[in-house]
Amino acid sequence: MSLKTYSIEPFTPNNFKSFFKKRVKFEINEKALRENLFSEGIKGFEDLQKSEVKLNVKKPVLFYPGCGFDALLPLIVLKTLFGYFHEATIIFADTILPISPVIGYFKQLTGVERIFKKGNMVKFEYEDCKINCLFIESDVVLQYPDISSIDVYLERGFEMFRNKNPMFLDKNIEILNKKGLFLTDFGDITRDDLKHIEMPESVLNLGLYKGFKVYRKE
Repeated sequence: MSLKTYSIEPFTPNNFKSFFKKRVKFEINEKALRENLFSEGIKGFEDLQKSEVKLNVKKPVLFYPGCGFDALLPLIVLKTLFGYFHEATIIFADTILPISPVIGYFKQLTGVERIFKKGNMVKFEYEDCKINCLFIESDVVLQYPDISSIDVYLERGFEMFRNKNPMFLDKNIEILNKKGLFLTDFGDITRDDLKHIEMPESVLNLGLYKGFKVYRKE
């Protein structure tokens, strides 16, 4: 894939400057969505859009450890669980992280043409919103990256890796902003600072283990 190189400032996920003011909803290509989800997953996506959970954060930051080359689930989260945003940051992390397949997948799902890459940072300009991506290729469970705060923690098929370090869960909830979302697809999490949000049963199918659950930080 041919990529245009664009000079960008050092990555500071919580301090991006906004260049876009016009309100245009972020969209996912419906045809591509149906090609990449089974029918039950499509139903889960549609029901998640109808949920009352809508974070009103203009510059959300989403952390996705154990992402593989999956670009679909973070896009579903941005589309369904947020109100309007004009800029978002997705932090992808895995021990093996092929950037090019993620970029290609993202392009297929959104139809975006303006892609700028520098090192392990990529910027997508989609209509009048911008999505910044940072790719961290390391074992973030054993060596936590320097992230100051996030609005969404997202994991899929990652619970057994997370449990290698008991402090990993605590650290992510610590940096999760108040009212932020903790999304997992395996096991129940019982904590005083996390509230489980009931979702339609179809939403469970969005997880690898058919157990996609949404928690909000109190």
